[in-house]
Amino acid sequence: RAFIEAFVNTRFEPAGMTDDPDIRMASSIVDYLFRRLAVEYLTTDERAELGIYTREERMQPTLPGVEESITQTTQGTDVFADPKTIPSASDLVAQIDAGTYSSPPSHGATKAAGTGMICSSCGSANMQRAGACYVCGDCGSSSGCS
Repeated sequence: RAFIEAFVNTRFEPAGMTDDPDIRMASSIVDYLFRRLAVEYLTTDERAELGIYTREERMQPTLPGVEESITQTTQGTDVFADPKTIPSASDLVAQIDAGTYSSPPSHGATKAAGTGMICSSCGSANMQRAGACYVCGDCGSSSGCS
């Protein structure tokens, strides 16, 4: 256990995705080897303290002792109103000329920041959160939760 604590999360190249379903990402070869040793030889509780989970443990809907949050559901008749239509180019030019145009708030920085996840199917970094999982915005595959 002492060696696993010392060498897990060691960072150097090569780093990235693995073909091991229990250990999807590793920050180095040493990190991968000691994570594999932890999966093989440590108990579930010891691995949980280190943040190392097997595929089956990651697939659980909730971990023991953690309650699922209750979400409010709505009926199919409770739908949102249609969004406002986008003004035509001539309307925008008229608003700009009159000085009444104000640009909508930009959320580009948060969208460009990304999640840090990499798609295991296509390698894209365009992963969006979908509940407890991530879905690739390019190919549509999920991070394995569904």
